[in-house]
Amino acid sequence: MVSDGGLVSLMSRFAGRTPLDRVLWNPLEPGLRIGVLPPGVDEPRMLADLLNAVRFAWIEENHGRQPLPLLLVLHEGLVALENGMFRGPAVKAVRRLGQARLTRPFAVVVSRRVFEDLASLDRQPFPVARFHPVRWEGIPAFGAEWPL
Repeated sequence: MVSDGGLVSLMSRFAGRTPLDRVLWNPLEPGLRIGVLPPGVDEPRMLADLLNAVRFAWIEENHGRQPLPLLLVLHEGLVALENGMFRGPAVKAVRRLGQARLTRPFAVVVSRRVFEDLASLDRQPFPVARFHPVRWEGIPAFGAEWPL
């Protein structure tokens, strides 16, 4: 998960909410928050719940004012824990996808690898129909946007 600033303040207010409390978070970086799903969870359900929790917290946080932009990135890949921080190719890909710019203030980018797995499920907890193909920094992905 990555954010362009908005998630950092959002996380400080809503971090105790499920499923945000189940994510393993890197220490805060300027304008960025990266988390890793814990092992042994229903990943499709967790991703859908995570999207909804972040979106509803974002709506609540921005109600009645100019919304702060927030970009949520979902990706899957190898991470290593080094000196208390998650690092590795998956984190690098998330940082690159986190530079994507879509037109609405709340946007979600899902790497193609994750999106295709989500779309192939018989039981569909994730809103795949909202997403369209995008490519950012050479990484194929799918993006969706929501108004406030």
